[in-house]
Amino acid sequence: MQQADVVQQPLNEAENRDAHARTLRQFKRRPQRSLESADWVNAENQELGNFINAHCLQAKLNFKLSLNSSTDSQATVT
Repeated sequence: MQQADVVQQPLNEAENRDAHARTLRQFKRRPQRSLESADWVNAENQELGNFINAHCLQAKLNFKLSLNSSTDSQATVT
């Protein structure tokens, strides 16, 4: 199984902007009540965590791909 099969497809620039704007809008709408909104905050935190994890995985994949391509080019040069 290849690494690309495990990681989600990369977000294109428009999807990335939309996801970021959606996250900002949700945090602006966050209610000020503490106890009544605990479930809502937990759901928001989970969604934000998923958003961050997706970007971290994509960055990690891009880094590994760049390492692989640089070692491939070095192998062909020598």
